[in-house]
Amino acid sequence: MYTITQYKKNIDGVVKTTYGIKCDEVSVKDVSPNKEEVAELIDRLNKYGLSPCHLQDVIEDFIQE
Repeated sequence: MYTITQYKKNIDGVVKTTYGIKCDEVSVKDVSPNKEEVAELIDRLNKYGLSPCHLQDVIEDFIQE
């Protein structure tokens, strides 16, 4: 099951929050600063049972949209 993760980064004194995706030992940080978009992607990943070995490819496609 895929879950959302939250990360905070300090960029030039400004704290930015980004969201990532985790499944078992596979995780990708900094997918998007938009929590709703990441949550929607996770819903689709869980709905279709995507194998974690394909997560990086799906995220690359997601970012290019």
